[in-house]
Amino acid sequence: MQRGSGQLGGGWSSCAGTSGGGTVGADLAGGMDSTSLCFLLGERTEPRPVTSSWEAEDPAHDDWEWARRAAAVLPDAGHRVTARGESVMWFADVGEPGTGTEAPFPWIRTRTQQLAQVRQVAERGSTRQLTGHGGDELFCAMPTLPRALAGPARSGLSTR
Repeated sequence: MQRGSGQLGGGWSSCAGTSGGGTVGADLAGGMDSTSLCFLLGERTEPRPVTSSWEAEDPAHDDWEWARRAAAVLPDAGHRVTARGESVMWFADVGEPGTGTEAPFPWIRTRTQQLAQVRQVAERGSTRQLTGHGGDELFCAMPTLPRALAGPARSGLSTR
């Protein structure tokens, strides 16, 4: 576990561009994936990372509470919080074409909100923005994994 975590941290740092310096922004949403990334960034001494959080419209949504707690433990990071009622709503501008990418954006419901967060950390000097998207796919066994590991179907039925 210790060897793996060191390799993961080094690989993450290299891929995220954090080893080359410069301010990095991160989504501090309060979930396990994004919060973990913020703590990895928080280990940097210079320049300090900037994070962005938003209070969900639903007061019962507790990710904001976890984000607030994490921010308190990361005092050297610059934090930007969007208060409830000030955030871009989910599905805003969903009918508008997005920027050109190689594939459809998987989180279309929050695309406009995420772009607003990127602008907020860019205003604080960030040239890159990290999120926890994809963390579940990296660290959790997805329900389809055992089938994928078993190899191609042998039943003769086409799966196409």
